[in-house]
Amino acid sequence: MSPIDGGPVAATFTATAIGRMKRVYVIAPGGTTAVGGMARFTDYVTRDWSTEQTGIELIVVDSTGPYVKWKMPFHFASAVLRVLIDGLRGRIDLLHINMTEYGSVARKLILLQLGRALGIPSVIHMHAANFVAFFEWLPPLVQRAVVRSMGHARRIVVLGRFWAEYMERIGISPVRITIIRNAVPGPETALVREGSGTCRILFLGALTERKGIPELIQAAGSEAMRGLDWVMLIAGNGDPDPWRAQAVRLGVEDRVRFIGWVDSPRARNLLTESDIFVLPSRNEGLPMAILEAMAFGLPVVATPVGDIREAVEHGVTGLISPTQDPGALADALARLVRDPGYRLLLGQQGYTVFRRDFDIAVLNRALARLFAESMQEREKRT
Repeated sequence: MSPIDGGPVAATFTATAIGRMKRVYVIAPGGTTAVGGMARFTDYVTRDWSTEQTGIELIVVDSTGPYVKWKMPFHFASAVLRVLIDGLRGRIDLLHINMTEYGSVARKLILLQLGRALGIPSVIHMHAANFVAFFEWLPPLVQRAVVRSMGHARRIVVLGRFWAEYMERIGISPVRITIIRNAVPGPETALVREGSGTCRILFLGALTERKGIPELIQAAGSEAMRGLDWVMLIAGNGDPDPWRAQAVRLGVEDRVRFIGWVDSPRARNLLTESDIFVLPSRNEGLPMAILEAMAFGLPVVATPVGDIREAVEHGVTGLISPTQDPGALADALARLVRDPGYRLLLGQQGYTVFRRDFDIAVLNRALARLFAESMQEREKRT
């Protein structure tokens, strides 16, 4: 596998170095405006992208629309038609295909094969949290077909070592696997928190079992959290009623507050005003929300799934709690609630790691290098 560090050389690709201005079509479900981490990732990348510095223009193609099921086939057909027409016109130099699991795999592999038929190289960027469960559910014959089709991409980008090893295990050649970690924009300087008063615990994510909501509510109502001064804010899309009912049963309905989905400005305000970030997911890639919390200097309490440990080091930038273990989760949260100095230390160290490894500029330098190398490979073959 080939990690791309996004070092200084990555920023030196210019239109002169790689020929005329190149066009990369970024295939992204929901484009830059839909709810969820994929659209937010695409928005962050494109907003920070420097066409003048890289010599590469990014053009976003929405492959699903705003996640309304009956509309999705029409949006996908429109994306296919656009790639076909612009590909035939010679307007596309590379397809950057952002992929998750389930239906996304079928849609994106269709686009990859279309690009292949048109002579357009592709890069697959894997963001899947549920890909393991999805892939192992497939019949062996279909598994082999998926791996063979993915193998036609110039590179398969994964978020960290866990996913790199899994891709290699299912049959993807390690020379095609590239690690580029997720990244987010953040403040230029670390936020200063006093650490006094009621401790505000923040959750940002979908209100689902996969994100660990049942364990989080149970932890909030545990003996370890009783008698401590805290309030928990749960922000995200989904039906809060089952989880609100759970909070009522545990007697913490006045301390666990559901505030619904929030846009990026509101999320940044919540991160600024909070003291602890928690995301007890059952499976993940590398969540944008965790990186945003680190960017705002918050200690993170999370589970050791996907590539979360690439960002959250236990006792350094946050605390790692076992998956689906409400007792351990409660102990981790209580430890930080009781000790403002410790959570400030972890938050400061998390911000340092964010600036070094997870700032959006680091990711875009790595992508610029990857795109340029993939397009140069095409030119060598033509």
